[in-house]
Amino acid sequence: MYLHAVLLLFFSRLLLLAQPTLAKNITANIANKTYTGFLGAKPGCQQKCGNLSVPYPFGIGADCSFGPPFEISCSNTSEPSLGGLKVLSISPTQVRLQNFVASRCYDQAGNVSTSSAWAQLPADWPFTFSDEVNKFTVVSCDDYGQTLGYSQDGGILYTACGSVCSISNSTDMTGVNCPGIGCCQTDIPKGLKSFNVSLLSFDNHSQVLSKDKCSYAFVGEQDNFLYLSDLSNSNFKNRVPIVLDYAIGNKSCVEAQTSTEYLCQLNTSCSNNTDGGSEGYRCSCKDGYKGNPYLNPGCIGLLLAMLF
Repeated sequence: MYLHAVLLLFFSRLLLLAQPTLAKNITANIANKTYTGFLGAKPGCQQKCGNLSVPYPFGIGADCSFGPPFEISCSNTSEPSLGGLKVLSISPTQVRLQNFVASRCYDQAGNVSTSSAWAQLPADWPFTFSDEVNKFTVVSCDDYGQTLGYSQDGGILYTACGSVCSISNSTDMTGVNCPGIGCCQTDIPKGLKSFNVSLLSFDNHSQVLSKDKCSYAFVGEQDNFLYLSDLSNSNFKNRVPIVLDYAIGNKSCVEAQTSTEYLCQLNTSCSNNTDGGSEGYRCSCKDGYKGNPYLNPGCIGLLLAMLF
């Protein structure tokens, strides 16, 4: 049996070397299988909503996800949504959504038109706003912004920062990233489940109206905010990417492994969720393996995929 396996491996390698085109095709097929496996939906369920592939434990429609919090709504316009927000992408540990930007604008008479950005997840949902990926950002020459939020256990979480710039320098708000002038950025608390963004002005923009009539504040994906000039794009001002961490159930790895609903499949590792008081666990493929760690048959090594 051992000799048979060795000979099979030898001749399969020899065949790939002797036929470059065939080797290329086999390699491409392996890559496609691995990619498809990672994005695999539950058997018999819809794979995509528009351009979004929906991998298990998420799912489209009844009985296609791990539970109601993971159910993706897919409208007639192929617009995937979760909790009323558009879904941009899904990974084994995170989901990216489109959030809203809070704004506050002033006219010459000092009148204010304002809108608040409130993002709230149901208390029993296994999601928290990622404190590693998201930042709280305020863009203005005369404002400070704040978020009032809550954790899973009901604790109050508060974040704030102020943003000012010089009256004479018209380039303060055109720099890269968040330079500290005309923009401020700070971390969000760990374990954040909901938040409300509000904006207040130091001097009602009275000294900076010629260059800055509006201020903006949002919690969103830090790497997606590249230039202050992004705010001139109406699509960006209306929606900004925000990243949520998710976990499975409300048990630790040790507790879940003794239950019938344990999701980690073959060749996977289990890790406890540590997002600020949240419970549950996460599954991931072991090193050298690829696939969907939550969906049978689990993660597969590349060598095994080449032989079969």
